Amino acid sequence: MAYCHLYTYFYFIQAKVNPNLNPLIPQGQGAANLGGNEQPVDVVAQLLAAVQNQRFLMGQALMRLGLSEVAAREFTNNGINSLQRLRLLNEDGLDRLIKQIHRDNQGAGLFIPFFSQESVHAIHFWVNRMYILGLPYKLDQVTEEYATLWNQARKSEKEATRTTSALDLVKQPDPFKKETKWRQWKESMTTYLHSKIGHAGLPLAYIIREQDVPNYNKVFSMVHDQLVECAILTGPEYNINNGLVYDLLQSLTLNGPA
Repeated sequence: MAYCHLYTYFYFIQAKVNPNLNPLIPQGQGAANLGGNEQPVDVVAQLLAAVQNQRFLMGQALMRLGLSEVAAREFTNNGINSLQRLRLLNEDGLDRLIKQIHRDNQGAGLFIPFFSQESVHAIHFWVNRMYILGLPYKLDQVTEEYATLWNQARKSEKEATRTTSALDLVKQPDPFKKETKWRQWKESMTTYLHSKIGHAGLPLAYIIREQDVPNYNKVFSMVHDQLVECAILTGPEYNINNGLVYDLLQSLTLNGPA
């Protein structure tokens, strides 16, 4: 019966909700493992050297985007010493950081050219996209040419999202009732979720996709389809979007057949 399929579908969505928003800390990582004759002071020195090397590599990557050595150092001094740290900023936060660097160095004549600012934003966009798709990203990939490519993608997707939101052509399905046909209602809901963009610029349809494991060998003609089929099903972005879909489904099925 239709309502049995609805219950199964609704339970599937509910089961994906992970109320624990805190990252899990693997066991055994609470303390350093000092083996052999290695002394604690040696371990600290190695850690400091690794941090300094990471800051250096990040600075070099930023300089490849057109920043001066001083400007790149300002980024790393403000904690942006890795691509992971850059990813944690939102776009507004990145803009505020650039303005702060300009403000703090007015007398020194430090200035980050506009094109370089665009390149930093492009790499920020790229890092977030790779993270969302569960793909690796490395500092040696950061170049001005690569940034230009991703800046075009960033602006195109922004414009497409604005256009889609303005048109709002897809109507939200009516509440599911006893006389509602399940197959048509499910297709209508899926189409609606494809049209809605959630947190991190993700189409909400990825929450209800049938295959949890992405097919990274597949060639996608559209970014939309890649995001739906490959976006990771973990992390804060997923938790927020899953909650949005859950609330929507609950509101449309609450008074339906039990």
